[in-house]
Amino acid sequence: PDCNKYVDQLDICTKEVDPVCATDGQTYANKCIFCTKKLKNSGNIGFSHWGCC
Repeated sequence: PDCNKYVDQLDICTKEVDPVCATDGQTYANKCIFCTKKLKNSGNIGFSHWGCC
């Protein structure tokens, strides 16, 4: 997912459920939550696939 659109709204995510599996082995509830984590960690995690890990 394109995380650039979340730069100005970190931590302001909906409760929408559309799971994202990241390269850290964690499942994030949606792309906003995944992008917030990615941006806060200087991009050290990446997108693996849509759905649960």
